Amino acid sequence: RLVLVLMIRPPPRSTPLPCTTLCRSDINDSDRLPVVHATLDDLPLKNRQFDAVVMSDVIEHIPRPQIGIVLQESFRILRPGGRLIIHTQPNRLLVDWTVPLLSHLSWLWGVRLPADLRDEMTAGARGDYHPSEQSRGELRRHLRNADFVVDEIWLEGTYPLHRIFRESRCKDTILKLFRRSQFLKEFLAGQIYATCHRPHLASFSGQPNDIASRKVMARPARPMKVVAITVRSEE
Repeated sequence: RLVLVLMIRPPPRSTPLPCTTLCRSDINDSDRLPVVHATLDDLPLKNRQFDAVVMSDVIEHIPRPQIGIVLQESFRILRPGGRLIIHTQPNRLLVDWTVPLLSHLSWLWGVRLPADLRDEMTAGARGDYHPSEQSRGELRRHLRNADFVVDEIWLEGTYPLHRIFRESRCKDTILKLFRRSQFLKEFLAGQIYATCHRPHLASFSGQPNDIASRKVMARPARPMKVVAITVRSEE
């Protein structure tokens, strides 16, 4: 069973996490897809109800002070062992450090590179469109602070690398190094993925104990209940 939680992306300088105003008719096959209209910091869903929560291209739209509250809500509605799956872009280290630095050097390999690559990566991504861009380390801290056990966080996406180096002779060599080097991905990858789970047991410090950390979500015999959280820009 899939439940869809819809959050409209707030326009600039509006309230941080507005309720959605979408109708069920906005969703195809809505008679079989429950749609919840809610703010992400106060989900009208029961505790420990779901096997998985999926946040694809959501967390970067949440104001930074609200991230912990939103993740705690996901934690609350997950069953013990339930998973949170996240995709976010752009990688903050790429857009804040790598691109501005290489924009001053790209003439050496014959490429004109803007100091801000956000608009090319995501149309309209300017100003406060992404108030909470993440790095891999920052996302890990947010998840741990919300008491999740982090299973894996990894970086992918070679579009920035292709854009930065275009058809220069060094691009193929850098691509090969990129695929093998976690260090290069930290600064050149465009997208971040994460999987984590709610532990079965937790110590008072909020970190999983040895028993909890060895327990992961087994495939349930019953149908899985999943919450998919999405963002829709307000016109």
